[in-house]
Amino acid sequence: MSWDVSRTSFTLGGVYIGEWTGYDWSRYVGDEAQESEEINDLRSYWRKYPGILRPYFSVSHIISRDMEWFGRIDNLTNVQRFERDNLQVTAGRTMTIGLRIGRN
Repeated sequence: MSWDVSRTSFTLGGVYIGEWTGYDWSRYVGDEAQESEEINDLRSYWRKYPGILRPYFSVSHIISRDMEWFGRIDNLTNVQRFERDNLQVTAGRTMTIGLRIGRN
């Protein structure tokens, strides 16, 4: 969703990733440390990961014909789990700010 107020634009949106099947790497590493026999069958390490929603907010403001500042905050809810699997730590809330300079 976007709103424009004079020379300023606000956007609120999100990225949704539905549930998927991946490996349970935490369990695999634990079994590897204990030299488990189950490791021969990697399919036994499959697990369902829940879907995730990563909301974001951005704002931009036109300063002049050739200049605009912007900012964006990703992962507003600061969720850091299950984006890839249960072993990787993903980026939490991040913020980007900048200035666009160019000629139209």
